[in-house]
Amino acid sequence: MTFSTIYLFYVTLLIMLIAFSAFFSAAETAFMRSNRVRLRHQAEEGDKDALRVYNLLKEPDRLLSTILLGSNFVNVFASSLATAMLIALFGEEGVIYASIVMTIVLLVFSEIIPKNLAAYRSDEASRLMSYPMQWIIPLLSPIVRLLSMISRGVAQLAGVDLSKVDRMTEEDIGSAIFLGHKDGFIKEPKAKML
Repeated sequence: MTFSTIYLFYVTLLIMLIAFSAFFSAAETAFMRSNRVRLRHQAEEGDKDALRVYNLLKEPDRLLSTILLGSNFVNVFASSLATAMLIALFGEEGVIYASIVMTIVLLVFSEIIPKNLAAYRSDEASRLMSYPMQWIIPLLSPIVRLLSMISRGVAQLAGVDLSKVDRMTEEDIGSAIFLGHKDGFIKEPKAKML
C-alpha cells in the first residue's frame, strides 16, 4: 500500500469515528429528553418502536453508561488517529494541529450539531437510535458492568450510597404543575384539579 492509500484509509476511518461520535452524542440527548409518559402510553397502545425505546429507558444507568463508553472510546480513538496522521505530515507540531482541529471538529460535528438536532426531535431520534442501541448495549455490557463495579466501589470508599437514588416526590409533581400553569401549558381549572 502506498502512503496515499494508507492516508485515505485513515481519513475514511476518522470520518467514520466522527460519525459514530455524533451518533452517541445525539443518542444521549434524544433518550434523556424523550417523553417517558408518552412513550409508555404509545407502547401500551401497541407501538413497537415506542416499546423498544421505553424498554431501553427502564435502565437509564445502563443506557447512559453504554452511550458514554461508546462516545469516549470513539472520541479518544479519533483524536489519537488524527494526532498520528498529523505527526506523520508535520512532525511534532502535528500534536498541536491535531489538538486544535479535533477540538473544533468534535465540538461542532460530534456535540453541538447532533445534540441540537436530537433535542428538537427527541422522540423521533430516540426511536431511530433505539435500533442500533438494542445491539450496542449487549455488546458493550461486559465493559459497562466492569466500569459500574469500579465506580460503585469508588463511591463506597467515598461514603456515597448509590442505591439511594432520588425519586420524584409529591413536591416535584406540584412544582411541575405550577410551572406548567405559569407557562400556559395547563389551564387554571385543570391545574387546581391536579
